[in-house]
Amino acid sequence: MIAGEEAAVEAIATLFTARTGVELRPNRRELVRGRLAPRMRKLGLKSYQEYRKFLETNLERELPHVLGLLTTHKTEFFREAEQLEHRREAVVKPTLAARKPLRIWSAAASTGEEAYSIAMIVAEELIALGLDPRRYSPGITILGTDVDALSIAKAANGVFAERTLGGLTSQRLKAWFQSGSGPHVGYFRIHDALHAMCRFERFNLLEDQQNEKFDAVICRNVFIYFTEPNIARATKGLLGALRTEGHLYVGLSEPFASPVSSLVTVGQSIYRHRLAAEGEQGSKASKTSMPPQQEKARTGNTRVLIVDDSRTVRLALRSALEKRGQFEIVAEASCPREARKALAAHKVDVMTLDINMPEESGIAYLESVNASPGGMSAHPPVVIISSMNPEDASIYLRCVELGAFAYIEKTTNLADASLGLGLGETLKAAAGPTLRSRSIRASGEVSGKSSTDALRSAPGPQPVSESDLALPKTKAPHPLGTEAALMLVGSSTGGTVALAQLFADFPDAFPPVVVTQHIPAAFVPTLVQNLGQTTRKKVVAGAHGDLLDRSTIYIIPGNVHGRIVDSRGLRLEFSNDPAVNGHKPSVDILFASAAALNRRNAVVALLLTGMGDDGAQGLLKLKEAGATTICQDAASCVVYGMPRAAVELGAAMYQLNLNSLAVALFGQVTAISRKGVA
Repeated sequence: MIAGEEAAVEAIATLFTARTGVELRPNRRELVRGRLAPRMRKLGLKSYQEYRKFLETNLERELPHVLGLLTTHKTEFFREAEQLEHRREAVVKPTLAARKPLRIWSAAASTGEEAYSIAMIVAEELIALGLDPRRYSPGITILGTDVDALSIAKAANGVFAERTLGGLTSQRLKAWFQSGSGPHVGYFRIHDALHAMCRFERFNLLEDQQNEKFDAVICRNVFIYFTEPNIARATKGLLGALRTEGHLYVGLSEPFASPVSSLVTVGQSIYRHRLAAEGEQGSKASKTSMPPQQEKARTGNTRVLIVDDSRTVRLALRSALEKRGQFEIVAEASCPREARKALAAHKVDVMTLDINMPEESGIAYLESVNASPGGMSAHPPVVIISSMNPEDASIYLRCVELGAFAYIEKTTNLADASLGLGLGETLKAAAGPTLRSRSIRASGEVSGKSSTDALRSAPGPQPVSESDLALPKTKAPHPLGTEAALMLVGSSTGGTVALAQLFADFPDAFPPVVVTQHIPAAFVPTLVQNLGQTTRKKVVAGAHGDLLDRSTIYIIPGNVHGRIVDSRGLRLEFSNDPAVNGHKPSVDILFASAAALNRRNAVVALLLTGMGDDGAQGLLKLKEAGATTICQDAASCVVYGMPRAAVELGAAMYQLNLNSLAVALFGQVTAISRKGVA
């Protein structure tokens, strides 16, 4: 990019930081350019210099668009459920029972999901008390504020697309939303009673002053982007708006581990003024504090290296892990250079890694590891903890290709992240004995090889070891998939790479395939594109009502459950039911739906690598219904979790190595497959 263009992007980024307090480090300039480009095209502007002049000339009118494009808006209904329940018990219930006014401030409300979630809880409690949510005379105020005026306008409108309603139960959706009709099908309007409780305003935590007082103040996933001086500045304003006996809630991933001395911790990332908390607890206060005890023996703890250029993020991660116990933070590093020194000086079981760091990015670090002797198999497992948006989805898949064990969104609840699994569980699984075949994960464009080519060098089929549960068959007597009418696949951790290898080995003609892969919803389009390119097969994101075609692979999108129905042919059907086994979509839901089909004996189901047990019960139902059921074996799994759970239930008819699956299904592999596969 020419100097003038770079200067224009820098000026826009500087203005954004000045108005929001959110840091956009130099290595994030590509993100700035990418997010501004669609706006420039809409305005008919051909360069960033032209857009800068347009912005300066129309500052007040155009600035909201800049803030909306460059601000991260990751939110959902009933997010961080444990905090919501604490809010219900500690704030909402006692206030309503005492017939007092209730005032709550959601200080980073984005498009309003958090505020309306609180309103639903309030309405439910009022109904439980025999009161009308529309006529609570003491008054209810739920204030939602955000720096982005466009997001606030959406929140105030109170209309949500169906794809954004993933955190709602079907009961709440029916009770508190009105579905659209005609041109508004697929959209839902919030109930008038909840809408009346909420008020939305634009508010800058660093510039504006809040003059109202609240029973609860919520500010989640904001500080993680602030500098330390700005964290202190914003915190002062939030505390100024908190009533003496009120509660302050911050995100579980927030750098708020050392709050001001006037606060005490009353729950995970929940704080109260010290005098109010001690006065309420009385003699019980001593019981809630950590008892003095000797430090837990280090032996058996998982040794963690934290790598992130933000000190506040490192502090948040350390705090989250130390609260859980069973973890020893052996070192912290602000960049890959420091990480290499820490690895040389300490024994490390698992390493967390940020992507966006100065000097050397996380991806560049993983590439250097893959290029070194031994590659990722000689390196501790890596869990990516970073902030990415849908526009950055290719980065996620690149990390997986390069051998990252899992990805956790930095702005989510670090105690309940990584596709429904906790931070601690993810790190334990990465470092634990169920981690297999790291050489299979250490793929990517190393030495000029594509990710598919790199996978071809993976070792051939291996026998099931005695430590694994015995199954009737570890070899298929004949091709299992040639007469199938439908194939189903479920996968989780390690699945994106396993799917690429499996489908690359498929012949040109095969039955329709439907896949449930645990992956952030925003990354599904990139997964679809990546699989299509690397496997040379037709791969699509499934849509509700799709008639399943042969030789097509359908990926169930995120935040919905996918089912198979027989309605003038096999079709996809989506629902917004609650998560199952912590996942949405759930493999169990997909498998169980096929077990009810008339042609269920013509179904072949595969359960691949992944943590947890999603899919095991559904696979058992398929087996009992007469379908052919297959699990990936322990030797080729990244995590032998889901397949093991199915094996323990007796749900698998075959347990096969990933390298042998296509051969077992079709009796041969395609021209682009590995050579010499047994």
